[in-house]
Amino acid sequence: MSAFTQTFLADFFQSIHRVEQNNWDHLRFQGDHPRANNFMIDNAVHWMYAIMRNIDQYEAAFELLEDDYSRALMIKLLEYDILDHHHVKLPLNTPEFWASYNSVDEKYLVKKDAVPFGDGFVNLYRVPDMDMQIYGHALTVLTQFILKQYFFQRGPVIQPAPGDVCIDAGACRGEVSLHFAHAVGPEGKVYGFEFVPANIDIFKQNLLMNPAYSPLVHLVPYPLWHESGQEMRFSDRGPASSIRDGKDATGDLVTTTLTIDDFVSGEGVDRVDFIKMDIEGAEVNALAGGQATIKKHLPKLAICAYHKKDDFYRIPALIRQIDAGYKFYLDHYTIHREETVLYAVHPDSSRG
Repeated sequence: MSAFTQTFLADFFQSIHRVEQNNWDHLRFQGDHPRANNFMIDNAVHWMYAIMRNIDQYEAAFELLEDDYSRALMIKLLEYDILDHHHVKLPLNTPEFWASYNSVDEKYLVKKDAVPFGDGFVNLYRVPDMDMQIYGHALTVLTQFILKQYFFQRGPVIQPAPGDVCIDAGACRGEVSLHFAHAVGPEGKVYGFEFVPANIDIFKQNLLMNPAYSPLVHLVPYPLWHESGQEMRFSDRGPASSIRDGKDATGDLVTTTLTIDDFVSGEGVDRVDFIKMDIEGAEVNALAGGQATIKKHLPKLAICAYHKKDDFYRIPALIRQIDAGYKFYLDHYTIHREETVLYAVHPDSSRG
């Protein structure tokens, strides 16, 4: 039995007997959410079957991770997928996490329900150490500006650096693009890919509020995919909007896809130093459409790996196929299933 399988099964059977308390994000989800008080056995069986059916691929992904924390986190996240918050507590759920979360509005809020967004509103926040204002939610401020999602420093530094050229795929309302602009400085550049009209509207407003950073950010209103020029139907679901092909393609809006490789060559981008992706399950497709760029420039990578059950193994396998020199690390930025990031860095990358 492999090290992964042995550790996963041992931890899994221990977790079954635990009942976790104070393990629900009540600031984000309502207390009467169906998952809040009810353990869903059908969901558990579904996830366990998916993992055991592909145990060899999970083992391969586990072996690619460079440090003990990443490997332990992968196992804990898989256990959480099966047993949910009722039986598994993720590492971020600490008193320090809750203290930071509860202090967001006190420290950063300028105006509640400042502008309409989707079926509700977004708040206006100020991030004083960056002299930046953004429309968003408390969780946005927590993950992006306090926990610094996409800024990995546990061992190697995998983050935007001064002078970097960055791709922010799934830029949504622009908060991450602006954070990247602060990090790369006046010699750098950020390309924010976002195709959903409501998200773009807030993105543009966020740029207008931050003239010190907005010249560094270039909005690209297309979704990334493995081929360019493909028409896709989608529904405007705000940050959760996604494109699908084939029989899964539904929605009342239409967009046209673009690949990283075609964008880079078409725009004459002479280098790419950092790529972040949070694109609701299209990460594998977008990486496939950026293989030439990644092979040539060896950018640092921060790729979300939680939208699909096979993300844990398909994403690192594809990156290794592009260039076997990449090293992998894993981190996670909520107490629930969302916001797992696979970081990858190549030793020949020229920037730290």
